[in-house]
Amino acid sequence: MRKSLIIFIILIIVILLISIALSLPKRPASKPVSPTPLSTLTPTLPPSVEFHGLSAKVKSVGDKYLVLQALTDQGLEEFKVYITDKTIIRKLWKNQEEGKSEPKIEKITLSDIKIGDIVAVGSDENIAGKKEFQASIITVIVQ
Repeated sequence: MRKSLIIFIILIIVILLISIALSLPKRPASKPVSPTPLSTLTPTLPPSVEFHGLSAKVKSVGDKYLVLQALTDQGLEEFKVYITDKTIIRKLWKNQEEGKSEPKIEKITLSDIKIGDIVAVGSDENIAGKKEFQASIITVIVQ
């Protein structure tokens, strides 16, 4: 008797589960999504990204230009930076005077810049993707 009661309860539960499963709305079979091949994924900068400066090492000094070497996301790259009469050229170094924490800034000329100097260059134009541009300010960083 006890065994038949257990079988009866299991049978009722199975029938309830089947009726619930049949009463649920059917969903259409989803198609498998194929992944995008890696070869079609190319990193690009959004058109709104602008760069107006870079830090670099001086590779050569010309009459009215500098050739700089900078580390970018593309690796080590060279840039030709043109200097005009409006370009501000200065040198920045740590103030050694007692109790002074502000850096010293001194105006210099293009002839004061040497190969191997570290410079920060600013431009009024967007230099993103350019290898040559005009500098509005050049700061030699003395360490």
